[in-house]
Amino acid sequence: MTPSETLANQRADRMRRIRRGAFILPSLFTVGNIFFGFFAIVLCLRHYAGNPVLMRPGTSKAMHFIGVAESHLELAAVFILIAAMLDLLDGRIARLTNTLSDFGAELDSLADVVSFGIAPGLLAFSYGLSSYDRGWVPAFLFLVCGAVRLARFNTQTHHGSPRFFVGLPIPAAALYVVSVVLAVPPVQTAESSFIRAAATTGIVVVLSFLMVSTIRYRSFKDIDFRSTRSSRMAVLFAAFVTVTVATDWRWVMLVGLTGYIVSGPVARMVPFDLDEVIGKPIARFLVSDNEDVETDDREEQCQEETTSDPSS
Repeated sequence: MTPSETLANQRADRMRRIRRGAFILPSLFTVGNIFFGFFAIVLCLRHYAGNPVLMRPGTSKAMHFIGVAESHLELAAVFILIAAMLDLLDGRIARLTNTLSDFGAELDSLADVVSFGIAPGLLAFSYGLSSYDRGWVPAFLFLVCGAVRLARFNTQTHHGSPRFFVGLPIPAAALYVVSVVLAVPPVQTAESSFIRAAATTGIVVVLSFLMVSTIRYRSFKDIDFRSTRSSRMAVLFAAFVTVTVATDWRWVMLVGLTGYIVSGPVARMVPFDLDEVIGKPIARFLVSDNEDVETDDREEQCQEETTSDPSS
C-alpha cells in the first residue's frame, strides 16, 4: 500500500468516526431530555410525599439566580423547562447535521412521553389536582392525550404542510402547566386550594382537548437560521431576551404561551392571513427564504392585472 493510499484510508476512517459522533450527538440531547423529565417526576413525588420545601438549603441557594426553587414543585417545573430546551435542540441539531433517523425519532417520542406527558401530568396533580379524590383523572387524561398526539404526529410526519402542527404540540401543553406553576406558586389555604384545583382542572382538560384536536398551530419550522435573515432573527431573539430579563420571565412565558395556544382556535374560527395581519415586510422578515411569500406576491399581481385589464 502506497503512502497516498494509507493517508486516504486514514482520512476515510476519521470521517467515519466524525459521522458516527454526529449521529450520537442528537441522541445525547434526547437522553438529557429524559433525565430532566425523570428528575422532575422524582421532585413531584417528594412534594406529594409531604416535603414541599427543598430539604437542602444549598440547592435552593444555587437556584436563586433564576428566581425560583422555594419548593420541589417549582424546581420540577424548571427541570421540565430545561427538558423542553433540550428537545428543541436535538431536532435542530439533527437537521443541521443531516443525521435524522427513525431511531432518533422514536427515541425522541419516548422521551416526550416522559418529560411532557408523565412529568407535567404529575406536576399538575401535585400542584392543584391532589386536593380532591378524582384529581388523578385530569392528570391521566393529559398523559393519554399527549401520547395520542405523539402517535398521530409520528404517523402523519410526511403528510400535510410542515409549517403547521395538527393539534397543540405536547411540549407547548407541558410548558403551559410549567408556566402556571412558576407564575402562581401554590399557597396553602382552604380557599386558595379550591380555586387552584378548579383552575388546574380546567386548564388540564382544555390542553388535553387541544392536543387531540385538528386545530392547526404554527410550527415555525420555516424559519431557517442558516439563511441571510439569521442575523435579523438574532436581533429579534436578543430583544425578546432583553424584555424577559427586564420583567418577570415567568409571566412573560405564561403570556406568550397563552397567546400561542389561543392563536389556534382563533385562526380556526376567524381565518386570517399572516400578510394581512402584520404586513408582508414583517412576514418576509420572520419567515425563511422560501417560495411561499413570493408565490403570494405573484398570485396577487396576476389578480391585480386581471382586475385592471378592461378586456377581462
